[in-house]
Amino acid sequence: MRQSVTLTGLSSTKFNDAVASIRAIEDMFQQLIATGRMDEWVPSNFKGHTTIDLNNRYFTSAHDAPQQDEQIPFSIAVDPDRLLSMAMGNDFIHTEDNEVEYYEAHRNTQGTK
Repeated sequence: MRQSVTLTGLSSTKFNDAVASIRAIEDMFQQLIATGRMDEWVPSNFKGHTTIDLNNRYFTSAHDAPQQDEQIPFSIAVDPDRLLSMAMGNDFIHTEDNEVEYYEAHRNTQGTK
């Protein structure tokens, strides 16, 4: 199980520049890693516009988690009914690497954030 988000700039110049920068970073890593050891990054598409897909797993396998990984509770905003907590059982843990932080912008009376 994972949570995900898809970003698009609807073909704006700034977003396309960001995608080009990601490709440049990928090229640098490709030069440092043995051939065939790294999957190629392929952006997705939404109605003809390039997108970037991001995701994070809710859990880490307890078997695969390093000893120093400390289990942390789900936030009430993510798991209000504790369904994810119950689904973990003893085979999975929720660690700092699985945590996603959410931010919300508010406008004050002057209209600034």
